[in-house]
Formats: sequence, structure tokens, C-alpha cells
Amino acid sequence: MKKLLSLILVVAVIVCAAPFGAFTLTANAYTSGYYEYYISDVQGGAVIEDVNISINGNVTVPSSLGGYPVVGIYSQAFKDCVG
Repeated sequence: MKKLLSLILVVAVIVCAAPFGAFTLTANAYTSGYYEYYISDVQGGAVIEDVNISINGNVTVPSSLGGYPVVGIYSQAFKDCVG
């Protein structure tokens, strides 16, 4: 009974922790101009995770950052930008 309870507890912890790990941004963020980005080995390039709020006017996402192609934009990257 103790082994079964331990197994259930381990599985529950893994299932609950997995979604949080999938959406954690890396600590290795780089900055280039208005953009903060990280390098994703999974996606094969730079992913923009934040934008400096002083950016204004028409915004053109660069095709590359730090020598890596831009392959994604984090869903909250522009959340604090106005106009």
C-alpha cells in the first residue's frame, strides 16, 4: 500500500510540474536594440520575449537577432506597449 501511495504521489508531482516547466522562460536573455530575446534550441533561433516600452511608431520585427533567425515572439512580449 505504501509503495502504491508513493507511486501515485510521484506521478501527481510530475504531472503538475510539467506544464510550468514548459512555459518557463530562460535565464539567458540577451538584448539587442528594443528587443530582449533568448536562443531556443528547440525552435532553432531567437525568440523575442520582451520589448522595451519606449518603442513607438510602426514596429518591424527584425529577421535576426544576435546572428540567429527570429523564429518566434512570446505571447506577452508587447503587453506593456501602448499605441
